Amino acid sequence: MILDKTIEVRINKGNKGYFSKKFIKKLQINEIINLNIKELSKGSHLKINVKCDICNLQKRIMYKQYVRGSKYGYYTCSSKCSKKKIIRTNNKKYNSDWGFTSEEIIEKINKSNLLNYGNICPMKTKEIQEKLSKVLKKKFENNIKSPKCDKIIRGYYLTIIEQKKWKEYSKNVRNMTRRNKKLLLKNWNGNDYYDNEYIKENFSLNHYHEHYPTIDHKISVFKGFINEFSIEDIADIRNLCFTKRKLNAIKQDKSIEDFLLYLKNLKKR
Repeated sequence: MILDKTIEVRINKGNKGYFSKKFIKKLQINEIINLNIKELSKGSHLKINVKCDICNLQKRIMYKQYVRGSKYGYYTCSSKCSKKKIIRTNNKKYNSDWGFTSEEIIEKINKSNLLNYGNICPMKTKEIQEKLSKVLKKKFENNIKSPKCDKIIRGYYLTIIEQKKWKEYSKNVRNMTRRNKKLLLKNWNGNDYYDNEYIKENFSLNHYHEHYPTIDHKISVFKGFINEFSIEDIADIRNLCFTKRKLNAIKQDKSIEDFLLYLKNLKKR
């Protein structure tokens, strides 16, 4: 929210032409005019007083920063409040905290993939697999023997720099996930997220037992890295769930929809 209604502007060589058109009169250098905030250009560097629409923190920032930070109809002051703004906007547009998990978006993606590739998952089509194979073959034919080279990780080609970023990303997600474990456990009803089996008592089993409860990221850590999701979003409690070690190992990077479909087909066999 903008707290100022008007602002004093000193005329200089850079803004004289712009404000002369606004006032329809000739302005003089160093003349001070009283201007309505709404009459400022979107790229204006003039500073105004604003208030965060979520936490009510007051700040003095450039008008262009306010324009950029309030493009969805309300202004937020920080990355923390920006996350809340994203959730609010997604709920308004998609009725979901995370737009990419809403049924509407998933349906659109699936329709587009079916139309363009004949399959919900493009990677399962022969055309895409052949193209990817050719590209990877060219990239690897010169440095495949080198221990420090670009690699294919889970079907994706990663450069040495990207591999380092991936290691750092996964490490930070794991650390943040551990910090959220107590809260997740407190709010857990004891059921396996994917097959609804009660498994809370399975903590008495050996840690490596296939039915031992483990934390799974609904959107996998690797998919989060590939799609450039923030560490905070992937480690967020809303993206975490408990499932048996066996199911966690099977799911890997599958989406929730693909994994549930996989389990459904598995039962039919």
